Amino acid sequence: MSATGSCPPIDWRGQIYAVGYLLRDSIRLGRRERMRASRAHFGRLIAEMKTSPLAIDCGANVGKITEELLNAGYTVHAFEPEPLVLAAFQSRFNGRPNLILHQQAVGIAQSTAILYRHKDVSTNKKRTEASSLIKQPKCDDRQTVEVQVADLPAFIAAQPSRIGILKMDIEGIEVVILNAILDRGQHHDIDFILAETHERFGLLQAWRTAQLRGRVRQNGITNIDLDHP
Repeated sequence: MSATGSCPPIDWRGQIYAVGYLLRDSIRLGRRERMRASRAHFGRLIAEMKTSPLAIDCGANVGKITEELLNAGYTVHAFEPEPLVLAAFQSRFNGRPNLILHQQAVGIAQSTAILYRHKDVSTNKKRTEASSLIKQPKCDDRQTVEVQVADLPAFIAAQPSRIGILKMDIEGIEVVILNAILDRGQHHDIDFILAETHERFGLLQAWRTAQLRGRVRQNGITNIDLDHP
């Protein structure tokens, strides 16, 4: 798969994998157990500081993971494009040291893009967790906003020290970015990568994610967790 996220046609074998992942994610089959294991691993990583003390939190939202990382002693670059949560994020940390907030989405090129929002976002701020650069059926075109997009692979390359933890909860864009990181061999410069995947977004997303999972497995990559909660 190229860094742009293109993939070959879905043949019958690919459809089996893609449909399987789509169904698994849609009905949350085994999700609780996978999330529990991933969460426990994350807790051990930060509690024992087994990684470099520089972290990147992509899709920080109101800062739950950011706060855990800060409390564990990490310097955190937090990326969050959703204007509706930025005030809450800034109020939560209120000038806390070792935190750098980037009011941007992440991608594989510096640009601007449309951020799609859940149709209920105006009445339920928790729905900001679903804000995405990928349009979904539950999005409302009347509530979109244009946001800045940072080139994450370039940002990683520009860091003066090794990255300890890269966390991504970015509503479907994780597949494109992770493939770009793998293409560049940047996973060797990061101690651990945690990402939530979104196969439930559709068959094509499920297929691309299945390809990514296969790529990670076939190359014996052990520092990428694709079941982060």
